Amino acid sequence: MAKNRISKSVKNQLTEEFNGTKPVPPNPVSMYLYAKTISDASYSIAKIYNNLKDDKQLKELQSTFNSKLPSEVDLQGVLTSFVRLQNTYNVTPGEMASGDVLGIKVPILSAYDCYDIGKYVYENGLTRIALQWMKASLDKIKHLNSTKAKDFSADLNEFITEIKRQDLKDRVRTRIQISTNQLPGFNATEVKELQLVVANNSMIYYGVESDRNAKFVKKYENTCLKRDTRFGGVCKYLGIKEFTFYKQPIKVEYINKSPMILIVHDIISQNLLEKLKGFANQLKRSSVMSEESVSRKANSNARTSSTYYFMDDMTDPDVIKFNGLLERLTGLRTNSRQADNLQVVNYGIGGEYKPHFDWQDETLIDAFFHTGTNRVLTIILYLSDVEVGGSTVFPELGLAVSPVKGSALFFTNLDKDEQGDKSTLHAGCPVFFGSKWIANKWIHKKDQDMNFLQTIPSIWKYF
Repeated sequence: MAKNRISKSVKNQLTEEFNGTKPVPPNPVSMYLYAKTISDASYSIAKIYNNLKDDKQLKELQSTFNSKLPSEVDLQGVLTSFVRLQNTYNVTPGEMASGDVLGIKVPILSAYDCYDIGKYVYENGLTRIALQWMKASLDKIKHLNSTKAKDFSADLNEFITEIKRQDLKDRVRTRIQISTNQLPGFNATEVKELQLVVANNSMIYYGVESDRNAKFVKKYENTCLKRDTRFGGVCKYLGIKEFTFYKQPIKVEYINKSPMILIVHDIISQNLLEKLKGFANQLKRSSVMSEESVSRKANSNARTSSTYYFMDDMTDPDVIKFNGLLERLTGLRTNSRQADNLQVVNYGIGGEYKPHFDWQDETLIDAFFHTGTNRVLTIILYLSDVEVGGSTVFPELGLAVSPVKGSALFFTNLDKDEQGDKSTLHAGCPVFFGSKWIANKWIHKKDQDMNFLQTIPSIWKYF
């Protein structure tokens, strides 16, 4: 039966994930192969189902595929992640297809896989990357038998010629748009910057990739490449008696003084970790507030994750206890009148949150924040380790912090004049291997002691 053939195909994909006795961590290559296998199987089932509509078993199987398993849309999402990861971590298609990515063993992609990926990338306007995938496909043709290789090579070379023609058109069009100040989505300063790049003949990215020439994008991607970077950080164990609710001294790593950035290690109990991650079945695709319409939230390519919001995190005993800990550490109140409720977020393969601020311009505060005041402090709880990627980065500061399970990152959002601090621009880098679980807590300015950095006891005073 079709069902048995499909099960065997999926089982073969799973079997390939094992190298000896240790399974490969979640990774983009495996995700692509899973999504492609099941998407192809779903198409086959649909064809059978259309001919046998009275078969109850097939009807149930079709329903399962439609509601639970990866679809063509999911496959496209995985391929979009491929591009994001390639660009951010400078991994070539040849490396992605080789079976060894960043030193980690993954399944090998075939010449046909590389072709399919290149075709999808080309259809989405990424001619530069499409050419790379097609060349990777050419390199793999030697593993095919001679008859197949000859036919496939001819089709492939023809397609490469077409892509090169389109790539040249994109280059000319982008140069003209920049020179005549007609490139959409860029402010005056960024346009001048791009015009200088064109004048110096140093432009690398064209068409839909044009934004990658901008300095702020380069800063972000370069900081993600560092994965974990501290400059002049100081580690201390705080064991003062006011913190005696802890059985052992608190391990604090001070990273930056202005804005204040620090990490408290081993702060989250295993019980709370599991409880927060237990909301997985209630996660929804993350949304961001649109400045064009601040009255609604919208799905955005700036943030690729799934989110669960506590309706009121002052009702769960474990969360209440943890909020109390945060209050004693920071000198700030964490109740829902003065802070946002806890937000649990999961980033899968390729999941990221592009550079952004947690504070808002004074004119938008009432529309964005229920307190009517700005966010003074951000706390990111790391609920999992991440094998590769997923760092929290501060591009303007050149700092990168890798997720460490059980630790929490704290950073201030406002400057000494209580205005938004532009150096707090931060991002969540794409996850390459593994899965990233975090929880966010944002504390607002409303009725807080704004001298909290000088409060004793608190974690701030000892840097």
